[in-house]
Amino acid sequence: MSSTKEVPLDSAYYAPSIPSQRCSLHITLLKVIASVILGLGALALVLWLAIRPHNIKVYVVAANLTQFDLRNGSTLHYILNLDMIVRNPNKKVSINYDRLEATASYEGVRFGWEDLPPFYQGHKNTTNFSANFRGQQVTVLSESKIIRFNQEKSSGVFNIDLKLNTRIRFKMGAIKTKHMKPDVECHLRVPFASNGTLVTGFTSTECKVNI
Repeated sequence: MSSTKEVPLDSAYYAPSIPSQRCSLHITLLKVIASVILGLGALALVLWLAIRPHNIKVYVVAANLTQFDLRNGSTLHYILNLDMIVRNPNKKVSINYDRLEATASYEGVRFGWEDLPPFYQGHKNTTNFSANFRGQQVTVLSESKIIRFNQEKSSGVFNIDLKLNTRIRFKMGAIKTKHMKPDVECHLRVPFASNGTLVTGFTSTECKVNI
């Protein structure tokens, strides 16, 4: 007489593991997406190497300094207008200027700044823009720098530094690079109108650009 072994109702029952078709489909899809992304990245790299963009060219072409007075030894009153051009020398690459801020300084002390409007620049294109600084700023200078300030005022020419803080993207067809922040520095010798008369004219100056 055969006996039947009863299994307790509360015993755990483990079914054999069955691969999920849905999980496999997701994994396959992720592999395809990753392959496409890698392929596009490789293509972008090849294009970048084939069409390596040249640095932009920046010039200050005109400067008008009608006020530059150091009062009470520490407060600088200034009116400075600068006309500039930026040149994109690339034949197949356009540029998006997403951020552009101009700052002016004297003897390493910043006295003026201005946010400039963003713009798009096509290939082989030259864009004109200007920066206008006007106001007063506490400018603490050492005794030797104050002496140099008075000497430059007597000579009618001030050494003023201009810096452009930028965020740009190069564009090649449908491909855009990540944001880059070129350092643009311009060392200017700006004539000052002494008694309404300029001692010398302003010489167009090319700025130094480092990406």
